[in-house]
Order: sequence, then C-alpha cells, then structure tokens
Amino acid sequence: MDNLLEINIGGTSFLIEKSILKKYPETRLGLINFQSEEYFVERGFFYFNRNPELFNIILDFYRNDTVHLSSSVCSALVQAELEFWRIPCLHVAECCRSRFLNSDNEQEAYRKIHFAFGTTNNHLKEDDTNSNTQCGLQQVWLLCNEPFSSRAAKAYSIVYLLIVLLSVVMTFLFTVHEFREKAFDLDTLINESKLAIGEVTFNVNSSKEVLFITTRMPNWWYQLDRAFMGYFTIEFIVRFISCPSKQTFAKCWSNILDAILNISIWIRFGIELKYEHFLTASNVIILVWILSYSMVSLRILRFLRVNSQYFELRVLLLTLKQSIKELLLLFVSFILLATVFANFIFLSEFEDPTAFPSTFSGLWWSVITMTTVGYGDTVPKSTPGKVIGGACAVCGLLVIAMPITIVASKFNDNYRKMKDIVKFKQKFSVNKSANIRSRL
Repeated sequence: MDNLLEINIGGTSFLIEKSILKKYPETRLGLINFQSEEYFVERGFFYFNRNPELFNIILDFYRNDTVHLSSSVCSALVQAELEFWRIPCLHVAECCRSRFLNSDNEQEAYRKIHFAFGTTNNHLKEDDTNSNTQCGLQQVWLLCNEPFSSRAAKAYSIVYLLIVLLSVVMTFLFTVHEFREKAFDLDTLINESKLAIGEVTFNVNSSKEVLFITTRMPNWWYQLDRAFMGYFTIEFIVRFISCPSKQTFAKCWSNILDAILNISIWIRFGIELKYEHFLTASNVIILVWILSYSMVSLRILRFLRVNSQYFELRVLLLTLKQSIKELLLLFVSFILLATVFANFIFLSEFEDPTAFPSTFSGLWWSVITMTTVGYGDTVPKSTPGKVIGGACAVCGLLVIAMPITIVASKFNDNYRKMKDIVKFKQKFSVNKSANIRSRL
C-alpha cells in the first residue's frame, strides 16, 4: 500500500503506483512528492482541478508508454492535457497522430474562414456597430457594404449590381458597328496628323482601326456613360468617407480596383473631350486612351462585391487562395509535359514539311490537346504522331484532374465549415433575441 498514491482529479480519486509515475520523472506527475503544493496533508491525497475523463488517457500513457486518443474526445483537449501534465506530444501513437493533428488543422481552417468572412471586408467591429447604430456615417457604411443589415441596404445592393450590369452592357455596345455614327473624315484626319507631327498616328490599312477612329457613339451613349462615371465616383467617395477605418479601406483589393477604374474613367473622359485633337497629336495619347478603355472594361469585376451577400462565392475565392500551391503544381506539371510532347510531336512529324515546322507549333498543339480543346488547326498525320497525340491527351486529363480534386475537396470542406458558422450564428442570434423579448 505504501507504493500507492491517491490523486484526486476534479473530484474523482485515482490510486496510482509510484513506480509507474517515476518512469517519466520529467513529467508533472513524475515530479510530485509530499512537499508539493498539490498535496493536501489533512486529506492525504494530491488534488488537480482537471477533467477526470481525460485523465484516463494520461494514466494509459504511464502504463503503455504511448498516448492513444479516443474517438469521442476532442484532440484539442487532449493536447491541452498533455501540455499541462508536461508529456511531450512525440509520445502520441502513430495510429492517432492524424486525429491528433486534425484539431490544429481544423482550428487553422476556421481561423482563416473567420478572418476572410469577418474582418477583411467589414472594416467595422461588431461592438462599434452595436454601440453607435444611430451614427449617420455608420448607417451610410452599412447601407453601402452590408446588404443584410437592413432592407434598404439589400435593395441598394440590387440596384448597384443592376447599374454595374448596365455599365458592362454599355462597354459591349461601344464595339458594335451598327451603333456607331460617322463623325470624322479619314482624309482630314490624315492631313491634320501629318501637319501636326509629320506622320499618321494610326494604321490606315486596318479597317477596324479606321472604323473606330472615324466614328463615334450616339449622344445618348455618352450621356449615360457620364452618368455612370459620376455615380461610381460619388459612391466611392461616400464609402471612403463613411468607412470607420480608412487604412483598412485602402488595403482592400476591391477598393483599390474601384480607385483604378475611376481614374481610368476620368482619363478616358478627358481624352474624349478633345477626341479629334488627340487623334492627330501623338501616338502616346492614343496608347493612353486604349489602356484607359481596357481598364474601364474591367468594371465587370465590381460584381465581386456580391460576395457580401453570397458566401458561396467567398468560399470559392478563399479556396482558390488556399490552393495556390496545388494550382502552381498544376501549372508546372502542365508546362513540363507540354514541353516534352512538343518535342516528341516535332520529331515524329519531322518528315512532313507542312506539319509542325518548329517545336513552338508543337507546344501550341500539346497545350490544346492536353486541355482537350482540340482546335484541329494542326494535327499529327503519321502513326507515331497519332500515338503521341493519344498519350498527350491522356496525360493532360491525369495532370489536370489530380490537383483539381484537391481544390474541390478544400472547397467542400470550407463550404461545410462556413455553413456551420452561419447556422450557429443564426441560432444564437434567434435565441438571444427571444431572451431579450422575454425579459421585456
């Protein structure tokens, strides 16, 4: 009996042999003695305020020299217990290590989800929102950025998306020949350009370029485009003024995109005010106009603001961000195989002077074949070439399928976690509201 120690864990007593504990003298239980602060002299036992159910896992370690996890126990709790009892995690059995590490992976995944869905785009802490709901700037911020904060905010988000859609349609209409009207004479523009800088600033042999230079859109198109320009500019300024954290606002990629689009719109507007003069002035001005129009065409990306309303889209963006390594592996593997098959197809069709004049054409063919697009502009004709073509297509399917499966698995996992978070918050908010009403 002298070899037995009574240890009370959270009200439950355990009798343990001293010799078992002394097997690991560097652990907390291996260091206990009758002078320890955990020892109660009047009761005659050691007391630790820990979970008695989890203590069985600790005792099994001293008996079996390994830590095994039960399927009904959270591995995060076991990890906390091991840290408290000073047992190295290296003693976890190999059969349980995947479940032991699963808690860290789960917590890290939830942390990323909370970061992406909670603080990245809101720029507003929950406590500040609840304590200053009557503040005018915060109301404007919620109206513009939080569609679920009120019915007015949801209606505004729908109107915003419709305006974005209409502005994108306007961009497409700009390229339709039937909507354009004759505005300038080609010979006049050529003469003015020669008089101004001594050369023609545009390609007169390109019918498409000549068409866009000598024609303009109807007045209604420009008036509507100016209205969109004013709306997006004012909307950006209002959101910036009403944002509680200007620094966080400036770091958000969607706001940076909005700023670039607004600057591009105003540059294009300035050039179009004296369109005929700039056409004959410098090639640089024309290049700036083309670049600004190209940037304005990216206004379709404003649709990504719907990620505040549809968490499925935000889950997709988060999954792509988490899958950078897999996508990079896909790209590298794809390029390596495409290069190999490009050389193979070039050598297999070497006797045919009309097929695959260089490995660059073979590279184009291998990319099109591996992606199963198959334009048919260049095809192998010999038997070895057809065999290589079949192998190229099969390898393309395998290379693309494996990383995509990993990405899809991550999406399903993130989607499940996000649905759990949303359901939990909804249930909690409903219960909280019910409790408040019952008190009133």
